[in-house]
Amino acid sequence: MGAYGIPEVLKGGWARKLALYVVVPLLITLLLCGTRNQVVLWQSSTTLFVHTLRVTVNNSVIHNNLGVVLLAERKDSEVRGHFIEALRIHPEYADAHYNLGASLAREGKDAEAVCHLLQVLQ
Repeated sequence: MGAYGIPEVLKGGWARKLALYVVVPLLITLLLCGTRNQVVLWQSSTTLFVHTLRVTVNNSVIHNNLGVVLLAERKDSEVRGHFIEALRIHPEYADAHYNLGASLAREGKDAEAVCHLLQVLQ
């Protein structure tokens, strides 16, 4: 739209020069700053999911996904809380039950793990 519309609106004169030499570089600079801010958030799945939890509420999918990432990173102390929070928000969330069961089994808490894995089967 800008590539075809702006030149038509600004045919000739001082307005075109102002747009080409001032407004366009300023716009590009602003877009680059916005892009840079977004790239920081997308550095890793962890940074993206943590940011998403900051800007949303009751997001069971992101709690579950963050738990999966932390499980893969062997950050076991943080994992369970995210799966439990996902289940608080959405008690019938099968993926969260499965992941919580798997993390409990990995810690040797087989009885608790079986309870969550049975929920998956239901």
